[in-house]
Amino acid sequence: MYIRKSPFCRERNEKIMALYPENLRLLNYIQDQKSVSIKQLALYFKKEVSSIRKEIHHLNQELPSRFQMEVHNNQVTSAMNYSDYLHFIQNLEMSLYLPSIRERIAVIILLCFQNGYANLSRLYSEWGFSLTTKKKDTRYLKTYLVPYGLELVVLRKKGIAIQGDEFQFRLSVSGLLLQIAEVGEDLKFYERLANSPFEHLLYSHFSDMLQETEERAIQLYRRILDTIKAVPSYPSKKLLLIYLVLHCCHKEHLHESPKFLIAAPDTPFSFSDSAFENDAINHILSILDFRPALAVPQSPALEADVRGFFQSVCSELNLNFYTERQVFQELYTYLYKKISAHFYHIELSDKLVKHTEQHEREIYACISEYASFFLKNWQFQMNQDHISAITLMMKKWILRNKIIGREKMRLILITNTIQEKLEYFVETLKEYFDFKIVAVLDINELYQIETLSYQHIITLSDRTSLVLEKLGFPYIRLHFFLTDSDISILKGLGFPTRASRFIAHNFISQIYSGCSEKDAEEYLLENYGDYFI
Repeated sequence: MYIRKSPFCRERNEKIMALYPENLRLLNYIQDQKSVSIKQLALYFKKEVSSIRKEIHHLNQELPSRFQMEVHNNQVTSAMNYSDYLHFIQNLEMSLYLPSIRERIAVIILLCFQNGYANLSRLYSEWGFSLTTKKKDTRYLKTYLVPYGLELVVLRKKGIAIQGDEFQFRLSVSGLLLQIAEVGEDLKFYERLANSPFEHLLYSHFSDMLQETEERAIQLYRRILDTIKAVPSYPSKKLLLIYLVLHCCHKEHLHESPKFLIAAPDTPFSFSDSAFENDAINHILSILDFRPALAVPQSPALEADVRGFFQSVCSELNLNFYTERQVFQELYTYLYKKISAHFYHIELSDKLVKHTEQHEREIYACISEYASFFLKNWQFQMNQDHISAITLMMKKWILRNKIIGREKMRLILITNTIQEKLEYFVETLKEYFDFKIVAVLDINELYQIETLSYQHIITLSDRTSLVLEKLGFPYIRLHFFLTDSDISILKGLGFPTRASRFIAHNFISQIYSGCSEKDAEEYLLENYGDYFI
């Protein structure tokens, strides 16, 4: 375990055992789960079981006795709740924490943006890190900046500066601040409660910037929303506000329009005297989530790839949408935004919706198979968040496309039950599925089966089932009082669930075709008797 001396210690020469960011992530995960096996922890964090045990032991040394984790039979339990976790991390001294290299360079990047340079020698001395660590971090920072089109330069007697693509510079800083800042109802920023000590340091520097720019950024934000007539999601609101703060800090620094991967967004919104700044803000708007969604530029190349992806998924899942145009456009808009955001190294993930794969297994598994579909042409690999979003999007449209009046499952019902009782069974079944009874036969009328057009035979008795089996007719044996098992069997056989929507054009043309009120009523009762009485 790393031991260091730091001026952040209560006594400068005090030696302490440092906690790492990964230790805090482990502690937070365990308190959230309350009870979890060490094997599960090893799988989740992709570590060896022995490493997890060592981390738990190390954390217990730093935790108050009432919150120390217990391990029995390879099961870890914690009495800590989230409030306790927040109290622990907010009172964690800098001297007890060893920041990751990403946390250290985040502060350097922000200082370079804020002041124009950063004096690394002074910083690393204040932080209590060695010259070797400083050199290692500098090499890492140079590599980190390359994808953004940025580079480190040395300023004599000052330190280092970051130069290059100004738009990407703003986005790189925005991505760092997204993780440590929150936005209140008044649109003002406040610090994320679960920030580590070094994230707290990063936010304190951001807070200094806010003193001069926050009000101007909020005014510009409100002007933008008044113009576009749309409401952003919370992550999008936060990113837009952060970008506008940075825009206000570096108003005179942008001297070219942003680069783009797919197609340049339209620039219908003008918020600045600078055409470059307007282009930049419109680029930002094109990757954010709004209600209603803003239009995105149409790219023939991306459209072709999204069409190929959409058709592949529909073919594998055997989907046929009445609203195909709307489904495709929503999918295209989503993928345009995510591919563009990936190009700018921005990730707006939704961590609230979890375990989609457990609820929509078939669709999720299918989308997962095509996670690399856009990798070759657009350098975009879908992650779990993207797969989850597209899965839920497809499921939404599947539910919306439950069309009243579509072709129904054609069934033959074999039973000796009297009509009054039989109708009860049929009505109960209609609560779950869309179907049409083409014939009701008793055990003596089985010869008629061969003359009928049907998809499935339903029987309600073992005796009838035995006769059908001897005659070689496939059948489905159900209980008169339907059970959960019966419903599961029918769903597994692809029975369409009860429809809930009409196709507007078809319905209107059928009803308003010059017929009388009485004729219209008869038509509805005859063709839509399941929905009109």
